[in-house]
Amino acid sequence: MVVYSVFITLVLILYSQYCFSKDKIVKYISSNILFLIVLLFLGLRKGIGIDYSHYEHAFQAIKIGEKMYLSEPIYYIFNKVFSLINYESMIFFVAFLSVYYFSISLNTNNRILYIPLAIFLLYIPSFTLMRQVLAIVHVIYGFSVDDDKHRFKWLIIASLIHKSMWILTILYFICKYVKISWHFVLIFCFVFMIIFTFSNMGLGLLEIILKYTPYAYYLNTIHLLTKRHVGILTILQLGYELSFFIYNKSSLKNRNNSFVNLLFMFMICSEIVGLRILIFATRVTFIFYPAFFIEVQKKQKRYKLFEYSGLFLAFLVAIGKLINTGHWDNVVPYSSLLF
Repeated sequence: MVVYSVFITLVLILYSQYCFSKDKIVKYISSNILFLIVLLFLGLRKGIGIDYSHYEHAFQAIKIGEKMYLSEPIYYIFNKVFSLINYESMIFFVAFLSVYYFSISLNTNNRILYIPLAIFLLYIPSFTLMRQVLAIVHVIYGFSVDDDKHRFKWLIIASLIHKSMWILTILYFICKYVKISWHFVLIFCFVFMIIFTFSNMGLGLLEIILKYTPYAYYLNTIHLLTKRHVGILTILQLGYELSFFIYNKSSLKNRNNSFVNLLFMFMICSEIVGLRILIFATRVTFIFYPAFFIEVQKKQKRYKLFEYSGLFLAFLVAIGKLINTGHWDNVVPYSSLLF
């Protein structure tokens, strides 16, 4: 935990310098050092993340000619190309792409909220969810430009990196023809919460929906994961998502924001499921996180109190997750190629 504490402290100091300094040289230096620290900390990790060994096994299998990740051809190509070098070089390359594409999507006045959201919602989970984070930052970059063709192109690219992004691609297509209102999302989430919290009907319905999907596996983890004392973190996360959605009511009421509304609806509902099946609050909810960044990107006015309280809450949730699930996720203690 000491290494992570030092890292987060450095990030917050550099980030504060970048946001609040009026000196352009200080801004330039702090932003570049921040980029390097974030990249090196992620790209030079070794054995970090519960899926690290799985990715390494797949890398070695593809190296000797086995066909894996064919439904995610971009990631398959990465494995094939870097099999000429080594696994660690591919990890660093994926880390570079993740940090780079996120950085160039920063065309917003709200960097003070945008960057902390990235660190605490995307960066720390990327130690485990490497492919998914890479796909998500491509979606975020795609929506940094107000052009349908540009967005759809990057949704397709993201889907070829991680197949879960096909969900977003399909939802985006649906929202071209079906308008999802802010009020509908709020009512739907409230009804869903009542049904899923106070009856077993929700679990039964969920089992039917997910039966033939890769996420059916997570239904079998209910007894294992509900014993972990991290429910308070899921509640905090759910509270943040709901408050963010309600706080941005005036913007999201615009019927042109159907896609973001729909993402928030699925995000909040999967977080509710996560109260009983914890892994849903990490693996499934994660798919819909681009909603935060898409909404912040298009805001012209700056957030006020919410950005500071949001940053503090995100910080608490991130630290809490490291303390409670870091060992289970194989994220704590940190280890690097350098030490």
